[in-house]
Amino acid sequence: MSRRDLVLSVVLGLLCVAGAFPRATLGRESLVPTGALVGDPVFKDTFAKGAPERKVWDTSGMLVHYPAAVLAAAELRTGNVPLWNPYVGAGTPLLAEAHSAPLSPFLVPFWLAPSERSYTWFLLLRWVVAVSGAFLLARTMGTGRLAAALSAVTYGAGGLAAARFDLPTEGTAYAMLPLCTIAALLVVGRRPGGVALHALSVGVTLYSAHPELAALAALGSILIAGCTAGPDGRTWVRLFSGAALGVGLGGVVVVPLLSFLLDGGASYKTDAKLAGMFASDMIYFRAVPTFLRLGAVPLLLSCMAFFTGRAEAPTVMAARRAAWATVALAAALFAVQSLAPPPLGGLVPPRYSVFLVALAMALLSAHGMDALRAGRLEGRVAWKGAAVAALAWGGCDALAYLRLHRLPDVWVGEIVGAVLVVACLAWPRLRDGIGRALLVGATAVSLFVSASRTVAPSHQGSLSSPAAKAIGALPRAPARLAGLGAYPDRAAMTPNVATLVEMGDVRAVSAVFPVRYRRFMALVDGAKTQATWTLLNKVGSPLIDLLGVSHVVSRPDKAPSGWPIAWRGDGAVITKNPSALPRVLVPTDLRPAAGPVHAEELLRGIVGSERLAEVAVVEASESVLAGLKGGRARARIVEYHPSRVVIEAWAEAPSLIVLTDTWESGWHARVDGLPSPMYPTDLLFRGLGIRTGHHRIVMEYRPWGFRAGVLLTAGTSVALVVGTVVARWPARKRRTVG
Repeated sequence: MSRRDLVLSVVLGLLCVAGAFPRATLGRESLVPTGALVGDPVFKDTFAKGAPERKVWDTSGMLVHYPAAVLAAAELRTGNVPLWNPYVGAGTPLLAEAHSAPLSPFLVPFWLAPSERSYTWFLLLRWVVAVSGAFLLARTMGTGRLAAALSAVTYGAGGLAAARFDLPTEGTAYAMLPLCTIAALLVVGRRPGGVALHALSVGVTLYSAHPELAALAALGSILIAGCTAGPDGRTWVRLFSGAALGVGLGGVVVVPLLSFLLDGGASYKTDAKLAGMFASDMIYFRAVPTFLRLGAVPLLLSCMAFFTGRAEAPTVMAARRAAWATVALAAALFAVQSLAPPPLGGLVPPRYSVFLVALAMALLSAHGMDALRAGRLEGRVAWKGAAVAALAWGGCDALAYLRLHRLPDVWVGEIVGAVLVVACLAWPRLRDGIGRALLVGATAVSLFVSASRTVAPSHQGSLSSPAAKAIGALPRAPARLAGLGAYPDRAAMTPNVATLVEMGDVRAVSAVFPVRYRRFMALVDGAKTQATWTLLNKVGSPLIDLLGVSHVVSRPDKAPSGWPIAWRGDGAVITKNPSALPRVLVPTDLRPAAGPVHAEELLRGIVGSERLAEVAVVEASESVLAGLKGGRARARIVEYHPSRVVIEAWAEAPSLIVLTDTWESGWHARVDGLPSPMYPTDLLFRGLGIRTGHHRIVMEYRPWGFRAGVLLTAGTSVALVVGTVVARWPARKRRTVG
């Protein structure tokens, strides 16, 4: 890998981004996935009339990732770590959720200047990294520059990169896989600092991607690099050591997630319904064909490369072994993830293993082009490869076109590419340069057009609708609202989007839920909880009042009867809850519970009580509660930040103060500067006792998992630096002596 290759890789990445998204590259078009809001009456008026509905593959890009990035940027700009999100549900961990990657290094420009333009550039940056990394990986594995360019375009602009463009963390893992593999190849070559670079690449992937995808990227890089080394046990140990050190570098995000899960406070996305969804039509008949849509030229050349003879250079044979092993690993993972029962079957979606196949096919297409130039694709080899490629095209590309509005211009590009491959086979003179350059060009044009149609920026809406502005004008947090709707992308005021205006929403979409929140919402009449989301169909339950829901957003025909109207539009209406309770309560009737299960039983029995605000089920002993039943106190919130809440209280007698936010073991309270225990109250909330007098209560979120993660990351960083210096010292000493 030369300096020239590094420059060419960056230039190629920038050209690919500019070719597929020219207006977005110049900052004139937003690629924030607002297409997920097309069915939301709050935002529907901002979409162009008559525009075809965008085929959003997963609404999480808008419901989870973008709001989390906005909140993380706000926290980091004020010098705080984004540990907690108070605007989703009744509050949920942000850093421990991990899937939204709030500390992704790719988001640094967005942190500095949060806007839809900088977020668009963040999305495009992943494409630059994917294209550049694939080019450098192909060059590292011994291909020519034109062949490496074909591999880069195929991998960086292929079906998976375009279809999952909406999901930043999936796209980032996809982009980092080639770089992780290059670092792993340095370990195989015993290059100085190879283990440290492999650890660094794995660590960056952990900060930037889904934990499952980061693990697959590390495993894929080890497999590809290890297959080039053969059965060398020491090399495999070094590879796994580098990955393990990478996990240590990612301790800041890994340990909080693990601690939240191990503490029993989280409900992860593993249940039978979700596992069944992963094995449903969405994956097998829609997603996978589009993910594997690589274009006619790469398919032909990669399939032909499978059938080339064994009279190849060692690097080519090693690359082929690695490709076969990668495909086999992906197939095994796909089968396990699709067919195994929960929790194993629901832990990782089958689509996650497909990006390993995409990289293997891209590398094989590069070796196929080199074989074409050398004249090794002749006779039976070419026909066998063409037959397999035709089957793959029929199964993937043709089905994918049905999801891309039947693009005739892309079909023309595919046909031209296939004709060019046949022409290069028939006339050897075309293989020297111009023919292969045309192959790269035909592939680029075809993939760029289909990618831009898949992402479909012309079908975007705006986050500044009249209804959204009305919602933004409502009292901010700690006030809460609720939207009504039966499905995440058809609900009024799509869940989690209220985070963008610092407004709490009792609904939630997340991969990691606090268990107490799910149990509490299961008691709410009209609430519907699934593995990754909680929605509301109606707001008749008194628990909605207890949560402090001050306003409800709905379609006009779904508005709660008898509630005052705060704002009305053509498609949406905002109503005010006349029975909403304050966010800080002082109950007088305290009932002890032995644990969350007992508390749930007691709370179910008093849900219909007219004295719900005066009764509290507290997970504490009778002796503790005996001195807190005064109930003669007043309290108000004076500061409300994501990870810090300040309450002022005046008590005429010892009382229990209840903040209707999620209780979690990482929350700690100080009353007048002194530590004070907090008790889970009403299954979900935070309660603490105060004595007679005026008090200042400070609640801060300081989970032990974050502190342990910081120590692990710091210790691993020091170990890597020391190890690298020590490893280089003998070589320097030998050079000095020589």
